[in-house]
Amino acid sequence: MRLAALQRRTGASDPGFELLPVLDNRWEEVEATGDVARAVLRRFDLLTEVLGLDRERAIGWTLGRVLQNALWDIEDGRVTLEPAQVAIAEALLRRRERKGDSSRSRTSGCSTPSATSITDNPRRVSNTARRDVGERLRRSRGSACGG
Repeated sequence: MRLAALQRRTGASDPGFELLPVLDNRWEEVEATGDVARAVLRRFDLLTEVLGLDRERAIGWTLGRVLQNALWDIEDGRVTLEPAQVAIAEALLRRRERKGDSSRSRTSGCSTPSATSITDNPRRVSNTARRDVGERLRRSRGSACGG
């Protein structure tokens, strides 16, 4: 049922929403570079440049898609998130932080920027779901948050 809903609206969605599948495609090649964050950002930059997309807007849409996928994973009973999507979110959040927008990327006590900041907008997701996703993101990252 979800797939049908996505297929119906694909033509009308923002192009930035469609970047995630390309970013995590052939993930083993990204990992083989030895610098996942750099490889993700290189792909992201190439995509946004070729497509003529505003990078900040594309970051927002990509993080929104990661959040959507995380919520679907939780709904489906999964207890960990896709490592590729967590890595993509972290790379994009670090870039956003470097540009001085630390208000959007809180670390929740972690030593590195956390993908939990994708859940910080209370208008988009309930408090319970936000806590649930944040906790699962922290657990999926393991020792990076002292766990």
